Amino acid sequence: MIFYNKKQTKFIDLLILNFLSLLFFLLITSSLLYAHENSIDSSSEIEANKIIEEYILKNPEIIIESLEKFRENQIAIRTKNKEQNLELLYNQISTNRNFSIGSINSKIKLIEFIDYNCGYCKRTLEAVLKLSQEDPDLEVIFKDLPVLSSSSTLAAKAAIAAAIQGKYIEIHTALLNYRGNIDEAFIYKTAKTLNLNMDTFKIDMNSENTMSEISNNLKIAKALGINGTPTFIIGNDIIPGAHDYEALKEMIAKQKDAM
Repeated sequence: MIFYNKKQTKFIDLLILNFLSLLFFLLITSSLLYAHENSIDSSSEIEANKIIEEYILKNPEIIIESLEKFRENQIAIRTKNKEQNLELLYNQISTNRNFSIGSINSKIKLIEFIDYNCGYCKRTLEAVLKLSQEDPDLEVIFKDLPVLSSSSTLAAKAAIAAAIQGKYIEIHTALLNYRGNIDEAFIYKTAKTLNLNMDTFKIDMNSENTMSEISNNLKIAKALGINGTPTFIIGNDIIPGAHDYEALKEMIAKQKDAM
């Protein structure tokens, strides 16, 4: 059984109304054509229309069933498209070593789309780092996906610029551990703490390559139907939402068993 919230219910009611109107139009049009082609008199035509209308009103579940079937088909189509897109994009997603931790020769790759202002991403940081340290056969790859605010974009630019100087995971960790407003003052202070070349860092933050990296991540997310953070990819599975250490460990174990 499928449950809907109030907003979804109103939408479905409107959809049913439109569907009924369309159905009535098609049925009446079909009956008129049939009557014309077969020389059925107008009284027979009216009677036939009444029978059709009464049947639909007495059996509204056929409309609901049709809508449910349509919805299921649409979900199946979207799922298939995601799977096909993931197959096409997987190598592109999983080979950028500038934004990863763990062994590059690992058999298991855990990909995480993150936004530095996402509270759930902040919660998953400890679990992800712990898993990476414990499992020598795991590589964690991060995809910066700034979707929450302009501050998220600023943070993503800083992370990508720091990666050029080999300090991605350091600034990544600092940004996710920070509980205040991420602004330029905090970013520059953090960059100095990491002993980055500040002139180069500032140039790289606003370079065409950095903006291209962010744009590409957004395009990949759209192609895969990723609408929020954190979202994980492991094997052929796209798994949205925050997951704790045990849940992530189970995902990894499941992927190892499938190999």
